[in-house]
Amino acid sequence: MVSDRVLGSADGFGVDVLFQMRKADGTWTAPLDIMPNGNNQSGPSLAWDTQVGFGVAAVERSTNELLYKASANGTTWQATDQVYQTGSGGWWPSLASEDSLHVRQLIGGNWQDQLVDEEGGYLPKLGYLSSGKRVVAYRRPATSSEPGVLRLAVEK
Repeated sequence: MVSDRVLGSADGFGVDVLFQMRKADGTWTAPLDIMPNGNNQSGPSLAWDTQVGFGVAAVERSTNELLYKASANGTTWQATDQVYQTGSGGWWPSLASEDSLHVRQLIGGNWQDQLVDEEGGYLPKLGYLSSGKRVVAYRRPATSSEPGVLRLAVEK
């Protein structure tokens, strides 16, 4: 589980990225601050993969960075990797921006980019079909030709 801290407000922006795992006895590990952060907007996003282990994406809004961190076991974490930083990019910790919607994948230490929607996407969520193909659910931004429409993009 990943979470953040919201200080001084019930609905403010979160800070830091905290990771916890459920133990075999049903209790939780102590929160581990894996990504100190001053403003992560809507909070971190967690994924798990059999090859990589845990992956966490989060925004550092003060510098418009989209950050990624991975761990094979949830205890030892790799260095934070900057995925994106420019303009309004790096918003919403699903490795996408609102100006255009992309999926980026780390292959052999390099980030590979694939365009999903030129008009962008709001609050995208990445998932996988049983075939292994990626799917992205998102809303069209207000600036698009179909504002607010819910879309589902399936990898070819």
